[in-house]
Amino acid sequence: MNAIKTAFNYQTTAITAALFTTGIVAYRYASLAKIMAASAAIAVVGGLLKHYFPTPPPPPPTPAETLTPYPDYGTLVLCDLAIASSKPRLRPAEHLKALETHLSKEDAQKVHAYIEAQLPAWRADRRAVMIHPDEEPNLPRTVQYVPETDSVFVLLNRKKMKDPVLGQGVSKRATQALCYATGELLARSVTDISRQHPIGQEELQYIQRLNGKPGIIQTFAIHSYSRPSKYLKLKQPAQKWKTAYVQEKMDSSLSDCLYGKNFQRLTRQQKLDIAHDILLGVKSMHAANIFHRDLHMGNVLIAIDPNTQQAKARITDFGLNKKARTVFGHLHLRKADIAEMLMTVEPLLSINEHNLLRQRCTNRWLTPSIDDLYTFFCQRIYLRPRF
Repeated sequence: MNAIKTAFNYQTTAITAALFTTGIVAYRYASLAKIMAASAAIAVVGGLLKHYFPTPPPPPPTPAETLTPYPDYGTLVLCDLAIASSKPRLRPAEHLKALETHLSKEDAQKVHAYIEAQLPAWRADRRAVMIHPDEEPNLPRTVQYVPETDSVFVLLNRKKMKDPVLGQGVSKRATQALCYATGELLARSVTDISRQHPIGQEELQYIQRLNGKPGIIQTFAIHSYSRPSKYLKLKQPAQKWKTAYVQEKMDSSLSDCLYGKNFQRLTRQQKLDIAHDILLGVKSMHAANIFHRDLHMGNVLIAIDPNTQQAKARITDFGLNKKARTVFGHLHLRKADIAEMLMTVEPLLSINEHNLLRQRCTNRWLTPSIDDLYTFFCQRIYLRPRF
């Protein structure tokens, strides 16, 4: 009996087969009455299967898939920066030099003196700290301490000054941050969506599942903090929650590189490298059964190595991601994601190369998987010999 129930639980497979049979009958006999009768029979059978053999609840996640719970306050560390960073930790005498490369000499001395004076107390307290220049007059930049990794970040952008930002979207604003321990520049994007909002919780889960995968932006820590709102004139100012994502720093978005303020001419090999990383990132997401749903050139960040001139791309902004729960949902989301991916890589490829990818999608009865497209791209476009 359990085997019969298990077989009948695959309702989508049975309905798909019935629809395919209906199409064959309609094509063979072309009778409207027969088509309507077959459709009614399919609806009745589907309703009976759903009523008498309901779909069992999904099994609990295995320990390997269990995600770290989101803390109510503080920092969620996804990857230790000292381990993930390619740079070693600086010696005590080198911290001031690292600050002077990005700040003026006077501001670097003030920030260095303040951090060295407060760091022992922060380590003893073991609590996340964020000090703004409004709270400390002698501090020209905002300083953040993360106790989980014993890391100090210096935010290079001033709030009241029109300093250039790395990027700005609908709900996020990315600025530069300097890691005090390694002297490495990072990106710090801040959003007003609190951790209690469903969108913020879903995005956190997707970041945890995708972090460290090829073609996906590397996230080191997620910091949640509150600030009193200055725009509400109340006796007790309301707390405004913010969420900050500390990620690897990239040069610019793909749209800014091709058409915007950071315009630069890319070589053919650099364009192919970027297109390859985009396909690789989409492949990593689909392997985890996650679909982006907002993939465009603004959500693709690129960086070019000044020594080797090699370009790399990373997919970011997972606020609209969705996880497929049914077979039809998987097919629909996969088709939409592949269509967005084709539009994103279109400026990077020639007309013939882009037509090859489009023909690969249209020559099949169903939309091909991203694995098939990635293999086709590597064999026919990316790794083919050039003369």
